[in-house]
Amino acid sequence: MAIPVETFFLAPEGEGTLQARIRQMIAEGILSGRFRKGEKLPSSRKLAVHLGVSRITVTLALTE
Repeated sequence: MAIPVETFFLAPEGEGTLQARIRQMIAEGILSGRFRKGEKLPSSRKLAVHLGVSRITVTLALTE
């Protein structure tokens, strides 16, 4: 089952690049237990639209 895209929130102000902030947001979700084993992330396209960033930004955040 995919994690609902509404679960993701990126604060308008923050330190670091958008890529780093997206990576940190996902890592915090995993470490806190909010995202469980076996759950899938939303597609990069859906996540990008929801967060208001480009798809390449999300892709780079997930691959670095």
